[in-house]
Amino acid sequence: MTGGEVISGEFTGCIMGIYKQGGVVSVNHVDTEVDGNGLLLQKDAWAAQKATAGFQVYNEHSTKGELPKFFNGLSEQKLQKYGTGMLIICVASPSDHAITRAIVYRDGQHEYKVLDVTTNT
Repeated sequence: MTGGEVISGEFTGCIMGIYKQGGVVSVNHVDTEVDGNGLLLQKDAWAAQKATAGFQVYNEHSTKGELPKFFNGLSEQKLQKYGTGMLIICVASPSDHAITRAIVYRDGQHEYKVLDVTTNT
């Protein structure tokens, strides 16, 4: 894929993947929420897709548990300031197969402040 980066969010345990299928490199955001019947439809579909012949995963990043882990490292003052407005945004870079995860704070005016960044290559 020679296109630009792909940004997606909000992540609350979802998975971001970069993969190649049928000669085309693509990016996905896999919802991991249980539906009304107790099923993980998108997560199960992603697992089935990965088992398909010729399917190649370049990178995959699960955000499961990242917000609680980040909360635990904050001071009480910062937790009170940012707590309810924190969320995860991911940026996939198909050209180098990197996934960058940013924990951000969104204020009442929908302006974002980056609190933490990691890149998974």
